Amino acid sequence: MRETSQVDGGRQITVGISDRTKLIQQMHAFGITVIPAVGTVIAVYLAFVNGLEMYALTLFLVFYFMTMVLGITVGFHRLLSHCAFKTGPVVEAMLTIFGCFAFQGPPIYWVSNHRRHHGHSDTHGDIHSPYFKNEDKTGGLKGFIYSHVGWMFDHKTTSTIKYASNLFKNKNMLFINKNYYRFAVAGLVLPALIGAFVAADPLEGLAMGFLWGGLVRVFVSYHATSSVNSIAHMIGSRDYDTNDTSRNNAWLSIVSGGETWHNNHHAFPSSAKFGLKWWQVDLGFYAVCLLKLLGLAWDVKTPSNHLMNKKNQMLNKHLKEH
Repeated sequence: MRETSQVDGGRQITVGISDRTKLIQQMHAFGITVIPAVGTVIAVYLAFVNGLEMYALTLFLVFYFMTMVLGITVGFHRLLSHCAFKTGPVVEAMLTIFGCFAFQGPPIYWVSNHRRHHGHSDTHGDIHSPYFKNEDKTGGLKGFIYSHVGWMFDHKTTSTIKYASNLFKNKNMLFINKNYYRFAVAGLVLPALIGAFVAADPLEGLAMGFLWGGLVRVFVSYHATSSVNSIAHMIGSRDYDTNDTSRNNAWLSIVSGGETWHNNHHAFPSSAKFGLKWWQVDLGFYAVCLLKLLGLAWDVKTPSNHLMNKKNQMLNKHLKEH
């Protein structure tokens, strides 16, 4: 038995897969939802009872920056999904591997889902809208749960040929995509080994490195990314006129690496800069700027002031009309 494909407007946006492949996807979804959560509970309990060693906190922060900022928002999102800047094959490979550390799926799968989201944002083709899975289209708690977690267990598989055909021409990307699970597991093993090396008690360091640099880091980065799908389409402000419900959330901007300036992003999806006002903290863009300063990134795309003002005026006009 195979999952049927989905066609929207005469275009095939999903592909049929076998029951075995569907089961693997659901096991992956269960794993990233449950295992890091359990590890986080254990880590927090141990920290409450025994205190938190500085090396464990440092491992969490360093690997979180590598995963969420460099891997997900700079690598998977701004570079691979939107081609918002250019870089060389070595930096591209490193950013992509760091993205694999997040356990959010292989890069070609991630990019395909994200491009599909932009192509059908908050319509029936959207893979994780908080609205269109519900008949009343009001979102609410049911919509939040679906867009935050539920979609991973229930979504139809996006056509990678349609949405990420350019990545199939990249040999490095195909290699990383094929070895995704190896790189993802490496993201758990590395902090554990570093913890064992720096701690006074190697076994304790191994455990704390695995928990804080591994499972806690995956837990936080997973929910930070999921908050873009859920909260950033339900709560927040809108500075620009877009054909969806994307919103900006300042209170999630740091932990998300700038991802929750989501209305800005949907207004200018090809921009490497999500925080478009001086006070909008955007760690992902700061990382891109550093790469550019070092000569490791170029052709960095940002919207012009004229284009931003025009889109803002369109929103104000739309609000006055309604």
